[in-house]
Amino acid sequence: MRRYRHSPLVALTLAAVMATAGIASAAPLTFTTTPLGTGVSIAEVAPEISGVWVAWEWTPGPSGSDIVVHNLANAGSSFTIGAHDFHDQSNPDVSLGRIAYQSNQNGNWDIYVYDTRFSAPNKYTTSGEDEVSPRIDGNLLVWHNQTTDRLWYYDMRRGIREEVPGATDIVNFDVDNGCIVWTEDGAFPVKKFSPAESKAGSVLVWNAGSLSSSMQVHGNLAAIGRPEGGGDAIVIDLVTYVRTNLMPSSAMKESDPAAFHNGAVWCAGDDLSYKVLGEAASMVTATTDIESDPSIFGRRIVYERRAGLSLPDVWMAWAKPEVARTAGTDRYSTAVVVSREYFSAAETDVAVLCTGANFPDALSAAPLARILGGPLLLTKPGSVPAEVIAELDRLKVKEVIIIGSAAAVSGAVESQLTGAGYNVKRLAGANRYETSVKIAEFMYGALETDYKPDTAFFARGDNFPDALAVGPVAAGALAPVLLVRPTSLPAEVAQAVDAMNFTMGFVIGDTNSVSAEVLNRLNTIARANGGEPQSVYRWAGANRYETAVTVVENAMKYYRWIDLDSLGVATGTNFPDALGGGAALGYYGSAVLLTNGTILSPATGAFLDRHQYEIGRVDVFGGTNTVSDAVKNAVGAKIR
Repeated sequence: MRRYRHSPLVALTLAAVMATAGIASAAPLTFTTTPLGTGVSIAEVAPEISGVWVAWEWTPGPSGSDIVVHNLANAGSSFTIGAHDFHDQSNPDVSLGRIAYQSNQNGNWDIYVYDTRFSAPNKYTTSGEDEVSPRIDGNLLVWHNQTTDRLWYYDMRRGIREEVPGATDIVNFDVDNGCIVWTEDGAFPVKKFSPAESKAGSVLVWNAGSLSSSMQVHGNLAAIGRPEGGGDAIVIDLVTYVRTNLMPSSAMKESDPAAFHNGAVWCAGDDLSYKVLGEAASMVTATTDIESDPSIFGRRIVYERRAGLSLPDVWMAWAKPEVARTAGTDRYSTAVVVSREYFSAAETDVAVLCTGANFPDALSAAPLARILGGPLLLTKPGSVPAEVIAELDRLKVKEVIIIGSAAAVSGAVESQLTGAGYNVKRLAGANRYETSVKIAEFMYGALETDYKPDTAFFARGDNFPDALAVGPVAAGALAPVLLVRPTSLPAEVAQAVDAMNFTMGFVIGDTNSVSAEVLNRLNTIARANGGEPQSVYRWAGANRYETAVTVVENAMKYYRWIDLDSLGVATGTNFPDALGGGAALGYYGSAVLLTNGTILSPATGAFLDRHQYEIGRVDVFGGTNTVSDAVKNAVGAKIR
């Protein structure tokens, strides 16, 4: 979140911006810069970037401040919210094609959201009090009631509007992936709250000791400016609460940090620097002008640039986007490497453990792992590999959830884990269909009342591609994946849909995967639970690759359950790599696509072409024997 600005500022004609496609490169990175604003004597401030959209605040004259929105994928395409209406629109934020901002058009500050899908704004506050500085991520909108000095949130999908418990004396705040983070006056603590997890209150992350000047959050990282009053910029791991000073030995003033994945940008004096945590820093800018207030998406950074006493303009810097490969020597070690990349060690972590020898029981586990906040690891049926035990130790796991019966993961595995000091719980049914129900029931019980799912996803249980594709989406929706037979609905699944009162569902795959009869039966149950006449829909393509694309497209466009901050790519011809990778990106709030291992599948390539500016980074799961370097390079050539 930015420092509060309640006065009108900013103006614009936009230039087209093209970034170079590329592959992950070692630090230091080379950044190219270009202006986005007009460069004339009109203040352009508070830039924010998310995917293809950049928004900022400008003041064209006596008519008040407006919000300018620019589409990076469409050269010169921009529009203005509130143009010349003699009211102030300010403090924009951006997520998945929505622009949140504050406006005083009703005589006090209110919160609005402009949806680029419909080219129209909606008002989200009506209290008559001053409500300011909205932050938005996916379906979660957060703002500060300046009159009462409290934080509020609104879940735009579920229609839930509540105060953030324990949030008062607000200094800075932000939201990402369902987690609200803020700093307070007084003792200056850093706190967090996740609406889906608990209404018991906020959690203290760290006592900053002095006033913070800025905060921006991404994933598990909260980037905080000047927390100790001495000009340091830090990031805090929101899982472990470990604090990292971005430049610990530097005497230079550092401020306004912003995080993305495992990297951060910050103001280093009058210039900008970037680093991946644990690596060397790269200079983003090195000019005689003053660069400040950065916002980052992938390796694209928007910021204010000011020459001397002139008014600031909005600029963008970019480096080659990251296309990583996360892989081990086999399916078990690949899941471990994925866990190391995406999960920090924490005392409260729980791990989900599935057999790596077969797929059925694990197909429903990705959303469970998201709710538990832990990785999905694989085991041999008769014993836990040494590298998996080492990863459980690194994570300081206390509880392991085994998925499937003893026929899938033996009692010997359970005894091995219990003997090593882990609490072990097994979720298992008499077959793969009942096991998926047990997982759904466990998820349902773990979620806060208002967030218990009204939606379920359905995929065939005798093959893996469709369920692999929908796993991360279901995780983002906090909804279960229930397995069905291609031509019949298992009785235990039908009973679960009724008992958990699901009123909407999505069948994944064409009629060869799940028949029309199965869909119609599900629709009848959901409708009886209070759903619409058409309550269950089909998401399908001509093959597994097109189906995965359809799932991701629909989940983003219509429901905003996931984003493309990180996009996973895995082979569509085998299941293990996509299991651990899909669970990790489900935890991350992002998606996974499937491809042929030797040639980039046309449907996946076309998706990358359509969304090339919306992808923050790509992670290829599995070694070159599952997804070749030729495919990895083809992916890198398509993103911007």
